[in-house]
Amino acid sequence: IGGVHHDYKSDEQPGAVFTTISRQHQQRALAWLEANIFTCPTWMIDRPYISRLSATPQMLIRPLAEVAVAYIVSPITFDRITQNATDVNGKQIYAPTTYVDDLLRIFFRGASGTARSDTWHRFVQQQMVSQLIKGWKSSPESEGHAYMTALLTKMKLRLAAVHPADAAMRAHYADLSRQIRMALDGK
Repeated sequence: IGGVHHDYKSDEQPGAVFTTISRQHQQRALAWLEANIFTCPTWMIDRPYISRLSATPQMLIRPLAEVAVAYIVSPITFDRITQNATDVNGKQIYAPTTYVDDLLRIFFRGASGTARSDTWHRFVQQQMVSQLIKGWKSSPESEGHAYMTALLTKMKLRLAAVHPADAAMRAHYADLSRQIRMALDGK
């Protein structure tokens, strides 16, 4: 996501050495992360021996989600997507606005009044908000900063519009909203 393909060539060979990864390829990568990391990867912890390693198997795999979330919401990734948004021919690759919408859809798909509490989903959302705020605060001059701001603003609006019936989700969304509001207000 936000990457380029390096095609090794000699001086005599024509064509670009670096080409931007296609939008479709990046979206497939994001979909893979959604299916295998951002949705609880039970395939990693539903093994008979896992109970011998930990009383709380999810704790063993949380670092995978932390690393994945930190990468996809990092200022570097937003900068790369922004810089790669158009190639030398002006062809659209993966528009930063589309990336923002994709992230919002993936992380807040269940943000509705009927959403049930799920510890893994709450953990991943919390990581996303905290890592995004951390990156947003650390890179105000970066090219992708405006898109990070757009994502924070869209999350704030989405969370304000939701009134979950589940008490755990209400508390979780209130906490996320407070974090985003404080960051955008400069506190």
